[in-house]
Amino acid sequence: MPCLAERYVVQELLYSLKVPASGAGRAELAALLDVDPKALPERVRISTLSPLSNRGYSADAEAEVIRLMPEGLLIGTSTGKAPRMVVPWQNLAYLSEE
Repeated sequence: MPCLAERYVVQELLYSLKVPASGAGRAELAALLDVDPKALPERVRISTLSPLSNRGYSADAEAEVIRLMPEGLLIGTSTGKAPRMVVPWQNLAYLSEE
C-alpha cells in the first residue's frame, strides 16, 4: 500500500518577509518563535500551501509582517501603497527565522 506522501504531491512555496523594527508585530513574532525581540533577524521565512498574490505591489516593495492575528498572519508594507493580506494559519506550512 503506498503511503500518502507518494499519492499526494504537495509543493511548498517560500516567501521572505521583513520583520518590523518595532511594534506589536515584532513582539508577537518574538513570542511565537520564543526569542528575545532584540534577537529577531531582519527577515522571517514562511512556507505556504497555496500561492500568495503580489498584485498591487510595486517592483521594489518588500512585504513585512504587520501582526499575528487569530485568523492568520497579516502582511503588507510599511511604506508605499500596497494591499494588506491575511495569510490564514491553515495555509502556512511553517514560519521560521531566516
